[in-house]
Amino acid sequence: MPSDFHGELCQTIDVLEIGEEGLHLASKDGILKFFNHPTNGRCWCVVDKRSRVRQDRRLDREKFILKDGSTAKSRTLGAPSYPIGLPTDKPIIGIVEGSSDILAAYGLIYAEGMEEEVSPVAMLGAANRIHPDALQDFRGKFALGFPDYDSAGKIGMFAWEKQLKGIVGAFRVFDYAGLLRDDGQPIKDVRDLLEDLISFPGVPFPHLDKKFTYR
Repeated sequence: MPSDFHGELCQTIDVLEIGEEGLHLASKDGILKFFNHPTNGRCWCVVDKRSRVRQDRRLDREKFILKDGSTAKSRTLGAPSYPIGLPTDKPIIGIVEGSSDILAAYGLIYAEGMEEEVSPVAMLGAANRIHPDALQDFRGKFALGFPDYDSAGKIGMFAWEKQLKGIVGAFRVFDYAGLLRDDGQPIKDVRDLLEDLISFPGVPFPHLDKKFTYR
């Protein structure tokens, strides 16, 4: 582990507002990595365990300068139809959308003490569909979906649920309806949900369980 690893975790915490413990779990799983880029400087990325896809973002919060000179929030290399976080031997999979949300999911798992039971998995964008080669990695798992609470996010989660029908043992989707952040704004994704749990520690998982709906 590089000597500046703790400092990079702290920077990532500042950027994403995710606790250090969750980031440590993501790093231990080989999902979160740091690297130097000749144009973009120090970056963080989430990477597929089989190296089929990764998504890069800058530690300084600036947009990523792409090869053609254009800029974007992130750079995706490989095939984004491959989920980040597979394979896993854990019985429960938490499905989220995006690179920052999978890190937040690790934080949520830590906060709920479910490190031995739940493994987070991310699709890099609601418009992407799960690659056929990856479907069997979900076989027999209990799937918990945490969609981004917007039209695209809901459509994406519904499509992934449809793809996994008959493959997973069960599929349940978290319903954010009526949940508010500290500032009174609606909770819209798993990052907001993690912030809510950190603000109100000790909330047991059965409380969250009431917000899951069966499909």
